[in-house]
Amino acid sequence: MKRFFLFFILLNVSFYCYSQNYNQVIRGIVIDVDSKMTIPGASVQIANTKVGTTTDSTGYFKISNIPIGRFTLLVSFVGYKQQIVSDIQLSSGKELVLTVELKENITNLSEVKVTATKEKAFTQNEMAVVSVRTFSIEETERYAGSLGDPSRMAKNFAGVNSGDDQRNDIIIRGNSPLGLLWRLDGFDIPNPNHFGAMGTSGGAISMLNNNLLSNSDFFSGAFPAEYGNAMSGVFDLKMRKGNNEKHEYVAQAGFNGFEVGTEGPFLKTSKASYIINYRYSMLGLFKLMGYSFGKKSSTPEYQDLSFKLNFPLKKGYISMFGIGGLDRMLVNKSTKRDTIKNKTGVLGLTYVYFFGKGSRLEFKSSVQYSQSINNEHRLDSSQKMFRPEYISDFKEPIYTLSITEKTKINAKNNVAFGFNITRLNVNFCDSSYESSLSENGILIKYWEVLRNTKGGMNRITTYGQWQHFFNEFISLTTGMNYLFLSYNNSHNIEPRLGLKLNTTKNQSINLGFGMHSRTQPTIVYLSGKNGNSDVSHDTYKDLDLSKSVHGIVGYDLNVSKQLRFKSEVYYQYLYNIPISTTRPQQSLINYGADFEIIIPENMTNSAKGKNYGVELTLEKFLDKNYYFLITSSLFESKYTDFNGVERNTAFNNNYILNGLFGYELPIGENKQNSLSFNIRGIYAGGNPKLDIDLAKSIIKNKTIYDWEHAYENRYPDYFRIDLRFGFKQNKKRFTHEFAIDIQNVTAHNNILNESYDKKTKSIEKNYQYGFFPMALYRINF
Repeated sequence: MKRFFLFFILLNVSFYCYSQNYNQVIRGIVIDVDSKMTIPGASVQIANTKVGTTTDSTGYFKISNIPIGRFTLLVSFVGYKQQIVSDIQLSSGKELVLTVELKENITNLSEVKVTATKEKAFTQNEMAVVSVRTFSIEETERYAGSLGDPSRMAKNFAGVNSGDDQRNDIIIRGNSPLGLLWRLDGFDIPNPNHFGAMGTSGGAISMLNNNLLSNSDFFSGAFPAEYGNAMSGVFDLKMRKGNNEKHEYVAQAGFNGFEVGTEGPFLKTSKASYIINYRYSMLGLFKLMGYSFGKKSSTPEYQDLSFKLNFPLKKGYISMFGIGGLDRMLVNKSTKRDTIKNKTGVLGLTYVYFFGKGSRLEFKSSVQYSQSINNEHRLDSSQKMFRPEYISDFKEPIYTLSITEKTKINAKNNVAFGFNITRLNVNFCDSSYESSLSENGILIKYWEVLRNTKGGMNRITTYGQWQHFFNEFISLTTGMNYLFLSYNNSHNIEPRLGLKLNTTKNQSINLGFGMHSRTQPTIVYLSGKNGNSDVSHDTYKDLDLSKSVHGIVGYDLNVSKQLRFKSEVYYQYLYNIPISTTRPQQSLINYGADFEIIIPENMTNSAKGKNYGVELTLEKFLDKNYYFLITSSLFESKYTDFNGVERNTAFNNNYILNGLFGYELPIGENKQNSLSFNIRGIYAGGNPKLDIDLAKSIIKNKTIYDWEHAYENRYPDYFRIDLRFGFKQNKKRFTHEFAIDIQNVTAHNNILNESYDKKTKSIEKNYQYGFFPMALYRINF
């Protein structure tokens, strides 16, 4: 490790000595934020210079021969608010292609001076009012501990936590990760993570490739009406378009794998473009370095492919995107047979047609597929041979079709209507190897079929929403979402409301209210036991939707152009949550942050819950070479079990404190190279736990939990510090990036869980990741 650091420093010094002056191109398109129509004649200027241009008749602009480095772009047009696109980094290896959105003034008077506002203070979704944070993909790359994963990056935000270093599940305000909605380019998608079990929303490593993503939104509650079938939050991700004028390439090696990508125009005479990236696991390299990913598990293997095609039309565009992943892991080294295999894929097609001055129709269709195969073995009675114990093959093809109409009536009013139908097909098969004594005392061994289910169901969502600006200081967003599941005819009408009051030009009070619901994972509907009866494919057919009501009051203060303070107080009431009547402490309110979902027996929609708390955020955007983000959350997360006893949920940590600081130092003769440093720390309350009843476990020779006192005790508080060092060098035709990311630099022993050890007949503590260094290299050319 010392030799690596010495090599890293010497490499930086050598690059520093041979830096040169290089230029690059910045270009893009300027559009109306509401109608998405292009704006010809808009002014585009680099701040503090006389360099600039105007958009052409199609809304496009291009500025050449710009010295590489960081700069700010000013975009303006008569009748619109000026937009400041700050913190732009231009490198020699890649052209910068932007989409800039302008907001029309409410009062279009020539004598009114419009004050420029920070782009970071806005959201990608103009209808969003509270509990939303826009983030750039660059943040997922430069934040220590993020590993280029949007999920891990979001854990720096207020109200967000994770119970497991090995997974990237998003726990928002004490809610189960099952309540999170993943959306990509306007499509609701299945779990986009490697090693994500059927029904969960997280996994070990994200399939979403940073090199293809654009600025996106993260919601933590009371989201607008267009989002349905979600209770805790929404990850609304956007995939960028490829460069439509120049072919460019990227190669990268790091924690997430080895990857290569390319983008460019289909034809030089058109604006059509493509972008594609392939990645393969490199975690095996850490095994060669002596790092073990577990005492019993082997190194996981995975690969994924992502792409997007874009075809502009005279009055709209057609785009197609796809992501797909394969993963495999040998779970138990001793058997050399226990394996987990997963397949996930999404293919989406979008057609957008602009009609009238500010209206558009969006037609979307997708094909999605998920498959999970599990194969477990155990020693036979002779203790010499491993025999199959459990096998499963779960398949879930999904087909979606949606139609949306969005209209900008005028500067004060925007409306949208949408309809979506999703066909959920399932093919669930699993069996366990059992044995029993016959009447004659003969031991009979047989395979017991647990599930052999084929079928399908339709999920329908429809919504309408309206945004009205009373004036420059008051705006209202309201709407309604309707969710229907054909499997059991369950449905819910969900009103949504957002109110923003700009008390001054620098501060605002924001109010949000929403009713939300979610269908149960299909694996839940089609699994389960009632008493001692056999498993039936429709055991839980009568389970209703899980539902919640969310209220939020927020306060935003732009202390300066670069410094923002934000606070929110929230209360969320959950009801209709499935819970076991046999074991009243077991409820789906506590599920979702693990590698599998164990379905409780005898469930009904009887559980209730509540989450309430306060969140504070202080953020300085990158300026004068440094930035920081400090967030704190103080909250309670409770549920009432079947017997009416109120308990902690499994995610009731009570408090979370995050601190992040970064510094970027331009170096070289023309300051076109850079060194970067980022440090991130987290201190959080320990996870509530299920204690193990040691006496009963010894008698039964297996793990027996003390369910009577579920989640009363906690693991010790969680503490971790991550560091990241980076270096970027610009050459004439390419850009190098080097980085080292050190997880848990203090090697603090955070407990993951406890298990019963049959050999020692004691309770064994299992720990999260310790000191864990990772390197990254990327080249753009």
